[in-house]
Amino acid sequence: MALTIGSLGVLIGSPVAGAILFRQNQNGDPESLNYSGTLAFTGISLFVCGLLMTATRVIKNGVKLEKL
Repeated sequence: MALTIGSLGVLIGSPVAGAILFRQNQNGDPESLNYSGTLAFTGISLFVCGLLMTATRVIKNGVKLEKL
């Protein structure tokens, strides 16, 4: 079940990153590609995922640190 949910990120992430890259590099010069938007998208996505995983753990087990 976790892999099914994780696969949605793989399915959606590549087209979104391609659209961001296309919008940032509309000058047509392949030598000067700007990846800052895709890096920001990836970083924000990972940060939000970490927050959601932490919130899930806290809801399930509380704030105390112990093996689940």
